[in-house]
Amino acid sequence: MHELKTPRITLSYAALTAAVVLLTWVIHEAAHWAAGEALGNAMYMSLNASGPVSGTYHAATDETPVSAAGPLITLVQAVLAFALLRRGASLRWVPVLFVPVYMRALAAVLNVINKNDEGRISADLGLGTWTIPVLVTGFLVALAWVIIRRRALPTRFVVGTFLLIMLFASVIVLADMAWKPHLL
Repeated sequence: MHELKTPRITLSYAALTAAVVLLTWVIHEAAHWAAGEALGNAMYMSLNASGPVSGTYHAATDETPVSAAGPLITLVQAVLAFALLRRGASLRWVPVLFVPVYMRALAAVLNVINKNDEGRISADLGLGTWTIPVLVTGFLVALAWVIIRRRALPTRFVVGTFLLIMLFASVIVLADMAWKPHLL
């Protein structure tokens, strides 16, 4: 693929963004799955969910590290993309940074309906449901903002990228709800 000289949304950029969304979701859920398996739980994994096959963890203390594994790998992804973009890497790395921003912000908002990942960890640590989700989302937004400003990304490109991410993430979530494909 050619470098994006003028940041714009092209068909190849949209396809790349779709691939990044899918890979981010799968890697995030795989991290939950791997943590649960490492702790001795038989786990399942789909496109947008993972958990113990039995419905409960062998030990109550297993839930927090399993909940943390997904967001931690997603944070690592964002930090690596940020570092590369800050050093002048191709703008094709932008979705690799922006997908975690959207993913963790969405997860934070969804704590209103049902505690997940950071919300569950925050509550388990006695910090209330919102402390860790707000800190994680704020950190990721700050990383994205620095890149947007430093690389002088046009608003149209930023908004277009987030709209593509929202579209592809919605397809993943709806496909998972409709078909519940067990990947592991």
